[in-house]
Amino acid sequence: MKSSLVTVPDDLSYVNAFHALWSQSRPAVYFEGRPDKLKQHEETISTSEKIVQFFKNLNDYYVDYAGGRLIKTDFSHFPELNIYWYDQAYGIGSAQKALSHYHNIPSNKRLDRYDSCSFSEIQKKLISKL
Repeated sequence: MKSSLVTVPDDLSYVNAFHALWSQSRPAVYFEGRPDKLKQHEETISTSEKIVQFFKNLNDYYVDYAGGRLIKTDFSHFPELNIYWYDQAYGIGSAQKALSHYHNIPSNKRLDRYDSCSFSEIQKKLISKL
């Protein structure tokens, strides 16, 4: 897999890092003219609890598509993310820009308020599979 790495700012949870990337991406072409279908997909990741569950169901923490959008980011070494394909899709530096923008949002206004979701519980699942 090609690699281009960014480090998530210290105080952003994995849920907010994911949401930062997701919110700065575009809906997949499939959803053009299908707003009801897009809404259904977006609903699957509309809360921090749903994103936590989404990550718990992943096998390797590589997020290809989520909530109707192309993410193509590897979270397996969080807080370091492999964003090569995300930046290929949205432009070089797009992932860093999304994370920096989201980092400037007050923590009580983020999807995961106060960045309370810890990736350590998710990582334990990955380690136990090895």
